[in-house]
Amino acid sequence: MQQNYKQNPNIYELLPEVSTKMTHISYANAINQQKTLIIIGAGRKIKVFEIPYINGQPGQMKEIQKLKEHSNDVVSLKFFNLPNQNDSFISGASMVDNSIIIWQKLPKQDSSICYGLQYRLKGHSDQVSQLLIHPIREDIIISGSQDSTIKFWSKDHQWTCQQTFKDFSRPINDMAINYEGNKLVSCSDEKFLLIMEPNQQSQWYVKQKIKFPQEIIRICFITNDLLTVLPNKGTKLHFFVQNQHQHFIKSLDHLNLAEPGDSCFGLFPPCYSQITETLIIKNGNKLNLVNFKFPISKEGIKIKESEEFWTCKLQQVIELQDSFMFGSMSLDGQYIVLWDIRSFDIQIRKYISQS
Repeated sequence: MQQNYKQNPNIYELLPEVSTKMTHISYANAINQQKTLIIIGAGRKIKVFEIPYINGQPGQMKEIQKLKEHSNDVVSLKFFNLPNQNDSFISGASMVDNSIIIWQKLPKQDSSICYGLQYRLKGHSDQVSQLLIHPIREDIIISGSQDSTIKFWSKDHQWTCQQTFKDFSRPINDMAINYEGNKLVSCSDEKFLLIMEPNQQSQWYVKQKIKFPQEIIRICFITNDLLTVLPNKGTKLHFFVQNQHQHFIKSLDHLNLAEPGDSCFGLFPPCYSQITETLIIKNGNKLNLVNFKFPISKEGIKIKESEEFWTCKLQQVIELQDSFMFGSMSLDGQYIVLWDIRSFDIQIRKYISQS
């Protein structure tokens, strides 16, 4: 893998006319697949915003609802992305509450958007800091908690917890699932990665345990065979690739990132868009934007399973004044939504093509 450390001009530009002020700390946000709705944690509430478009350009966000079912701060949010889920989403809350709520759109005669609580999932004994939705089967939710457990929830007639992993003794820092939905990677500050797979009975088991010299804070799949790993307050993004035995091994390559500053705060999982081939990954008070390139076959198809010839580069760094910042990216990579404690603004940034 070859790397280019020279930054290009900004690829994500701030849209000040779309940004809005918040009055509460916001640990999580998410944008739906159509890029028409943004959900934002505002203390123990969830604010639902609609994004109007004028001539294809987003306008000022319009708050349309406040959801008040959580009894403590909302720390994780995730939209379902399959069409039949109709913009349903899930939320996880911090300690004392410790629950997961599945929110569903309610039918209204005037066609306005309104959400209501559909299910509340209880089982964790501490903050639900990580939420994943299975990419193929959206009747599977995976939750990671400060109680050091990972739970697998599935829906038959009702949502129930089918399996609990207790392999960590420290809070879960991050989780990532690949695009085929058959590899789950998780980490805490115990200096190892757990690679899990489902068996034929759809029960997950630990296939591989990988030791790492530092505490790992963020992980993300780029392809089914390529995994990125960021240590806490590290300056290097590490890569793991899958070998012929279906095991992940550490690549000799790494990518230098911006210096993280004095500290790094958890939450804000990394996001990767297969459309723009852009990874956003927080490190301290910096948001690193990394662009990936893959070889193209004679038929013009990108070869994303190649272990040897892909490249990446640090393309942009968004620097805020404090590491207490949180955000998300749209599925197609067109928008980044950020909140930081210094400004209390929800900032919207738009992808600008470099072609």
